Amino acid sequence: LNCSAMGRWRHLLLLCAAASETGTDEQHSGTSDVTTAPAARPTSAEDHGDTTESSGKGGDAADGGQSSRTTTTTTTSTTTTTTTTTTTTTTTTQAVRAPPANPDSKERQCRNPMFSTHWAGKSDVRHLASEPTYQTSLRRCPMYNGMEVCCSPSFERELDIAFKRWVDHWSTIRKTLTTFQDAMEDSKTSQAYVTAAAEERARHDKALDSIPPALDAMGGCLDVMLAYMAGMLCFTCDGSWQQSVQLDDTNTSVAFLLIHDSTDEELWFACKPLAAVARLADIRIRDDALAQELVNVPMADLSMMESRVSVSAYMRRLGLIALRPPLPRILDHLPAEAKSWRRLVENDPASQSALYPIRDGQQSGFEWRQFVTNLGGGAGVVSAFSALLIGATQLLSS
Repeated sequence: LNCSAMGRWRHLLLLCAAASETGTDEQHSGTSDVTTAPAARPTSAEDHGDTTESSGKGGDAADGGQSSRTTTTTTTSTTTTTTTTTTTTTTTTQAVRAPPANPDSKERQCRNPMFSTHWAGKSDVRHLASEPTYQTSLRRCPMYNGMEVCCSPSFERELDIAFKRWVDHWSTIRKTLTTFQDAMEDSKTSQAYVTAAAEERARHDKALDSIPPALDAMGGCLDVMLAYMAGMLCFTCDGSWQQSVQLDDTNTSVAFLLIHDSTDEELWFACKPLAAVARLADIRIRDDALAQELVNVPMADLSMMESRVSVSAYMRRLGLIALRPPLPRILDHLPAEAKSWRRLVENDPASQSALYPIRDGQQSGFEWRQFVTNLGGGAGVVSAFSALLIGATQLLSS
């Protein structure tokens, strides 16, 4: 009905106005129902469709089926606002990350990967402290007294066990050489030796004579190696271990030790005489046909003594497993010799972070003098080694 066309008809205008007021009241009533309803819970975009449908049904119940379009529109607007707020909050939460763990934290200070079998928390073995503690009564590693360290007097029992394993390890090498010498001696009573040509017997005798100098020179070298391992065992106490190692690409294990170059010099000074006579013994035994035929026991492997580099690399590899038994399967899987460890130290020879395992081992409470028994004092050892070196040089030139 067009009310504007009925301008002169007053009663029709009154009827039109009354109809208009009735519609306005109904529309206001429907909108009020939605506005005063309890606020909907925050919803995600996945819940949007369900929430709109539910709100529409609520409007129908409140209005008796009227103004469902208004209810749906208003609820959709509210849901959209809530969804936007939720999305913004989620994005902000993902952007906030926890700060990385401090690599120098006290917990990490006592978690050197080299000694992971004895980290704190293990119940079946004596273990290192969970964090550095002040110590004053360390007997095996007294250089760490008066400091906050990771080892304790009770843990030093584990160090004693490990040190004895290294004594046994090198005692076995020496015993192998002694057994080989005895077998060489016994072969001289065999019929094959007696009937061999004079030249072959002379070659066999020279090979036999090259073994005692190697046994004599071995004592001083093995003692210094034991001091080296004693120093590496005391490295378990060091809470600043990260400065003295190079970790692998995964940062979960130690790839190389940062050993000061003076340690390699001292090691080679002690083992150089053995290297000379061991090389001579190896050459003569290989040339001895009778030894190859008559001797059925193995010769001790002294190939690691060939040079300063080889003996240094050998000890660095062993240093990585100082607290573990030196089983063959472990030795075979250690990192091969690499050039990087030498450059790391040569760039800064006086670096305070470099390790001095021989010095520390000689200052420790371990009995590292195990193999030199008939020479008195350091000067006597050096003199004897010098004499052996001179003798070996003369043999090589003959």
